[in-house]
Amino acid sequence: MKHGITPQSGGGEILVTASAENSGLRIEVRDTGPGFDLAAIPAGHGLDSLVERLDALYGAKARLNFLRRDGYSVVEMVLPRV
Repeated sequence: MKHGITPQSGGGEILVTASAENSGLRIEVRDTGPGFDLAAIPAGHGLDSLVERLDALYGAKARLNFLRRDGYSVVEMVLPRV
């Protein structure tokens, strides 16, 4: 697992949660880092590879969301139950 937290003099926080929802599993990684620009991620690396794998395995049934919420950078992955 990778995260986007950078060294901070006051420290930082990384939270990983997973929960079942109606027809799937939600996995969320949050950190207090500055966030990132998805368009700046090089092709074939990290999240780009994950998006391709999810599409190959689950198609439109899976999704990956990137957002800021309550001071955190959030990557949220929702997978279908198989």
